[in-house]
Amino acid sequence: AVMSSHAKLGDMEGTEAWFRVMMDAGFQPDLIGFNILMSAAAGNADTEGAEAVLVRMEELDILPDTVT
Repeated sequence: AVMSSHAKLGDMEGTEAWFRVMMDAGFQPDLIGFNILMSAAAGNADTEGAEAVLVRMEELDILPDTVT
């Protein structure tokens, strides 16, 4: 929920920070988390950030869906 709140504000930095907190706590990144990151990038018109999200997804063999 915290990650989504940052994403809704277009706060890519805050969204990524919470994504890292979750990974550091042992959570495996999944499509939902990456879609939240993508939402933050889109909300901030951050095309480079969106591309970086896609690259990270590819590295982890997570395929984008229609939401991504």
